[in-house]
Amino acid sequence: MKRFFRREFLSLCFFSLLLNSCNEQQKEKQQDDTADESQCPVDCGPHGTCAEPGSGMACVCDEGYKGATCNISPDDSNGEQDDSVDCTREFAGPVLFIGNSFTSSNSLPEMVAGFAEESGCPIEYEASIPGGYKFSDHVSDSSTQDLIRSREWNSAVLQNQSQMPGFKPEDVITGTLPDAQALADLLMKDGRDPRLVYFLTWGYRDGDVNNCDYYDQVCTFEGHTRALHEGYTIYADETGGEISPAGLAWADVRADEDAPFNYEDMWSGDGRHPALSGSYLAAAVLYYTLSGNSPAGLDYTGGLSTELADYLQKMAAHTVENYQDKSRNNSGP
Repeated sequence: MKRFFRREFLSLCFFSLLLNSCNEQQKEKQQDDTADESQCPVDCGPHGTCAEPGSGMACVCDEGYKGATCNISPDDSNGEQDDSVDCTREFAGPVLFIGNSFTSSNSLPEMVAGFAEESGCPIEYEASIPGGYKFSDHVSDSSTQDLIRSREWNSAVLQNQSQMPGFKPEDVITGTLPDAQALADLLMKDGRDPRLVYFLTWGYRDGDVNNCDYYDQVCTFEGHTRALHEGYTIYADETGGEISPAGLAWADVRADEDAPFNYEDMWSGDGRHPALSGSYLAAAVLYYTLSGNSPAGLDYTGGLSTELADYLQKMAAHTVENYQDKSRNNSGP
């Protein structure tokens, strides 16, 4: 993300005053969605290596091993299908993930696939998730364009830069909604018709402090999460998409006084990117949204303890079901 020096900042404000106001300063305060450059986001264990420390592309597993921390051996899953799982939805086809390091951290797409495989409904997926990317970057990126055109995608999971959907609604409409629409148009081009699933991310642990003066709602985790929800709702409503409420699941865990772990452990050290438990919770929510099947009760742990994985699966199911119920009630008869 380009950072402006004070001289450039003053020039920008001068010209923006001529057009509207200087409240566009919040765009200069965005933080890149890139992880700590100094270390790998997770411990890859004896069967994996950290491919690109700090990029969010966590572990490359030895042959036959899989999982976010390369802890699942070839013998850990028999691949038998659970008769209670419906494999007939669009999720049975390929899924395209488009986002940045909030999606790539801890190999989240692989976690979603891990839930699917454990349920007996394995999926294929591809991803375009460079660190720091915004929707506008993907629209102009030839690699993302080529990947979109490479096959018929049944679902596309879309994640914007981690602050921009949380701007004031009027600024989302004028600033980043056109980018969401352009990305949706690319995905729908030439008669393609994938499900557009917006990956609602979570607020920063201490709120978006860099944009607090611009928009006081984002000064806390809870307020930042609400603002992100409002922004992603605008995207979904205007492009015919739907929301996977991962950020709301984070908020539900934050509010649960009986959680079996410290909720702050969902964030990595920077207070923005997800730790392993945070990615696992988000993946469980995405799996439920995409497949229509609850993650609760699946044996896939993603490298977490069985107790913690079981809790996060249940919280993901609780959040998705509540969100779907509210959406149905608000849609009217």
